[in-house]
Amino acid sequence: MEQLLFNDLDPHAAARLTQLGIEIRFEPGDLIFRPRDDSGQFYFAISGEIALEQPGPERPTRIQTLHAGDFLGWSALLDRGARRFQARALTRAILLSFDGGLLRKACDDDPRFGHALMKRLLLAATDRLEDARTQMAALQKGYVRDWASTAGA
Repeated sequence: MEQLLFNDLDPHAAARLTQLGIEIRFEPGDLIFRPRDDSGQFYFAISGEIALEQPGPERPTRIQTLHAGDFLGWSALLDRGARRFQARALTRAILLSFDGGLLRKACDDDPRFGHALMKRLLLAATDRLEDARTQMAALQKGYVRDWASTAGA
């Protein structure tokens, strides 16, 4: 777990982040969060698979499948109100949960930590956007029917 989370983090930032996280477990089918839920928690996937979904009238549409090493619940870091999607465990999943307000305060109080964490998260966001771009290109060419099942693979 530490290796995944602490990639690109210096020892100071890794130690600070360890102090802030709480390990939580989800079983297959458990909802981690729903649209319009308060966006107070930020998560890091230690293990398992998580579907990021847009609920629909008949069934949810999977936007992306997240795996160990992925972050979710970004809005908690921005203090941006309610969730826009839902996250659901596809397999048994272990996540580290971070209180968004405490994490933001830790970043403000310790700029070295804040810089290291934001740099790590920006790299993760860039990877996620590249995955989305690749999937959209495949959809446009008609190569992928259920692109979400291959996202993050």
